[in-house]
Amino acid sequence: MENFETLKKHSQKHFRLYLERELQRRVKSNSGYSLRSFARDLDTDPSLLSKLIRGKRKISNKQIDRLGKLLNLSLRSIESFKTDSYLDYTQEEPYQLSLDQFDIIADWQHYAILEMMSLKSFKPDIKWIAKKLNLSTQEVGTCLQRLQRVGILKIHPNGKWEDLSHGKSTHILDKNFTSYAHKKAQKNILEKAIHSIDHVAIEERDQSSIMMSCSKEKIDEAKHRITQFRRELSAFLEDTEEKDSVYQISISLFPLITTNKGEDE
Repeated sequence: MENFETLKKHSQKHFRLYLERELQRRVKSNSGYSLRSFARDLDTDPSLLSKLIRGKRKISNKQIDRLGKLLNLSLRSIESFKTDSYLDYTQEEPYQLSLDQFDIIADWQHYAILEMMSLKSFKPDIKWIAKKLNLSTQEVGTCLQRLQRVGILKIHPNGKWEDLSHGKSTHILDKNFTSYAHKKAQKNILEKAIHSIDHVAIEERDQSSIMMSCSKEKIDEAKHRITQFRRELSAFLEDTEEKDSVYQISISLFPLITTNKGEDE
């Protein structure tokens, strides 16, 4: 069993890596974003944040608390970073796998690549994939490395690519940390949907909404019906041998008014 000081060093290192990954993600989604922007969002001096990310300054549990809350991490995830309680970090590999798993869940392009593999026109070529997904070859290469490390994708010596996910992913993360990854994934999907309004012909998309007054007692059943609808539509669209495109469906159901606890409804 590792002593407290060893665990503390692991915690500092892994939270530093998380900060570094988060900065990279924000820069990737916004070319105008920078370390100074990140420091502003975290209400932190840019020089100090730079030292924390580069490992030139130790990260205290108090800083993990404050920065974790500003990053919208759950309290349990923050505690996990402080104590390293959700993984055995006697080796570096498990933590690398957890970061890979987080990125795969949070970033849409990983599963987009897997879906592309079922297309009749698919080419196991990084440049071809990058062009189709409007990504850089470096981004595609990084995604392929992650998918292989977690055992979702296998590239055989003969050049054949094999999807081992079977439409599912294996979550090795703390459930609250995984939940945060899913939140980031939904935000990324919504950003892609907004982008498509201006850049995809109306004949190739459908984006509409409807507003209604209802009873909250029906929401659980409504969510169940939405789940069933998604599955039925997915089965309908995938029931073909002539797959030539990859689509994403996103459905949102949310209240427009808020009710405080104890308030008469």
